[in-house]
Amino acid sequence: MRLAEHGDASKVAGCTDSVGCFAAMSDGKELVAKWPANISASDVEVTVRSRVFAPHRRGLAHVVVQGFTMEHAANQWIANFWFPQNAKYAQSGLLGTRSGYMWTIRNNTLRHAQTIALDISRKRRAGTPARGRLPTTRAPCSRPRM
Repeated sequence: MRLAEHGDASKVAGCTDSVGCFAAMSDGKELVAKWPANISASDVEVTVRSRVFAPHRRGLAHVVVQGFTMEHAANQWIANFWFPQNAKYAQSGLLGTRSGYMWTIRNNTLRHAQTIALDISRKRRAGTPARGRLPTTRAPCSRPRM
């Protein structure tokens, strides 16, 4: 069950929505909520973590993510993230590669993501290699092509 979001925290107390409602205070440091009668404190979970795992640096190579259970991300918290003015929020998953390459992601459980569990991006930013020309720390292969 999801609470209905209100833009004005002062109106939460008078909320008549059957699923309850919530709003953030204007300073963004406090959350005000009104729960429906059938909800107990043990049924409530609040998260503001947009991702569980993603590197700060873009373009990391040869990363192995194996055997983890990742859950409860609040990604895509902004409404209409697909609009151009909100592009910086687009495609952020619970687990994200951030334009990394040659990652191995296996035997993981990704669950309870707000919207996207896994994002594998290929965004080119200034200073990153062009498509098809990924840098490598390994020496070039000298085998003949077949």
